Amino acid sequence: MPWRTLAGVVPLVLSVVAVVAVESSLRRRERLGEVLRVGGA
Repeated sequence: MPWRTLAGVVPLVLSVVAVVAVESSLRRRERLGEVLRVGGA
């Protein structure tokens, strides 16, 4: 892969990983029943 492609893809992948990590840590505080109720509504 050309370095320009990697320079564009790497920050995108890192930002997605960061968002997933933050979201999972925030959602871990909620109870499973509440999450399922909100998701099913």
